[in-house]
Amino acid sequence: MFNWAIKRKLAPHNPAKGVERYESEAKERYLSSDEIADLLRTLSKLQDEGDLSRELATAVRLLLLTGARKSEISDLRWDEIDLDRGLITLGALRSKTGRKRIVLSTAAVDDLKALSPKKLGFVFPAQRGNGPTRALQDAWEMIRVEAGIEDVRLHDLRHTFASIAAADGQSLYLIGKALGHAQSRTTERYAHLSQEPLRALGNAVARRFAQPD
Repeated sequence: MFNWAIKRKLAPHNPAKGVERYESEAKERYLSSDEIADLLRTLSKLQDEGDLSRELATAVRLLLLTGARKSEISDLRWDEIDLDRGLITLGALRSKTGRKRIVLSTAAVDDLKALSPKKLGFVFPAQRGNGPTRALQDAWEMIRVEAGIEDVRLHDLRHTFASIAAADGQSLYLIGKALGHAQSRTTERYAHLSQEPLRALGNAVARRFAQPD
């Protein structure tokens, strides 16, 4: 802000120059299998009871099923979706890292088909006006309390998608492609998770050594 003001001669200098930032650690929270099951049950329960719309429940499930960023789903348009090919194609201005393709699983395609697909307009429209919904965060506040996962953010669903893929033995390259990471080092945070399948293999071999035929 001050750099902008200095260029326009609105401020003589930047008083914040030289101030050191506090060191912070990236917060990464992954849902366990039980927590994912609780979340999915909660979404169905709230929807059945009329406390959550089908659209918002679907938006949350898509975040979990695709690993997409919040705005990539909340602002999704029907003309960005190809249900026949199972693809979402986002333009350069719609994604943090530029043009992006999101490959949809069968479950994600089924969720979208249940919304009565249209050729134009937002998939999750606002209740008022012509824009996309802005109720997703408020809905999540209710959902996470009801599901007993109060410390989980919407962005943590993206981490959960990646952690499950890593634990299932998927390569960091593929995980990075699925998440739309522009640089491989962004995906490397999941490297320790990708070792779990190898550890499970090693444990299985060790058990065979301990119990020979």
